[in-house]
Amino acid sequence: MSPPGSDGCTQPGIAARTGVSRMHVSRLLSATPARLRERLADRDAPGWAEESEECG
Repeated sequence: MSPPGSDGCTQPGIAARTGVSRMHVSRLLSATPARLRERLADRDAPGWAEESEECG
């Protein structure tokens, strides 16, 4: 098994693949956990089902 980060998913690598700056990648990665927490906390938001077929 490869060590974490050895798959080329560094901020510069992501920036090169997506065509955005490394700073923009950094900002997106920093904001992502907070956005996920907000969405998980808001179970009444569109997209949440009563029962998920995947988690059945």
